[in-house]
Amino acid sequence: MDQVYKAIYTGIAGSPPVPRARPAIIIPVAMKRCERITLFSQGFITRITVRQTGGVPVAADIDLFDSKVVFAAGDHPVLALPGDDPELYKVIPSQNIPAGVPLEVINQQDGFPFLNQDGTYADNQRYLYLLINPTGAAGVTTWDVSLTTRRNMD
Repeated sequence: MDQVYKAIYTGIAGSPPVPRARPAIIIPVAMKRCERITLFSQGFITRITVRQTGGVPVAADIDLFDSKVVFAAGDHPVLALPGDDPELYKVIPSQNIPAGVPLEVINQQDGFPFLNQDGTYADNQRYLYLLINPTGAAGVTTWDVSLTTRRNMD
């Protein structure tokens, strides 16, 4: 039997519309944001949705990592360098979304496997790290995100 978990970041007038949702992700001008997303420590990503909901529409680069080594959670200058080679920690291939177009990655058949690299067998870390890098943003941007995961409980 599979166990499913969904993380949602959204907001209408600054407040999430459902109790389990977190506020939308807000990225200051000239910054990129790495959001620490609480999920299982291992499992499969079956769906990712990223949509700009505030600010002037801009293109963005999206990455999902299984470690905080690449970028710690928080805002980083656009030119900030990663802490280690990002290719070693990617859960999905890098995605580039054009301005005004939402990203939707679906793999419900198998999912994209992940295992958090920061924890140990005795100290599970239940996080993935979503990096949103707006390209050419002239102001603050706001983003809604949804990640659906599953893990096998057998």
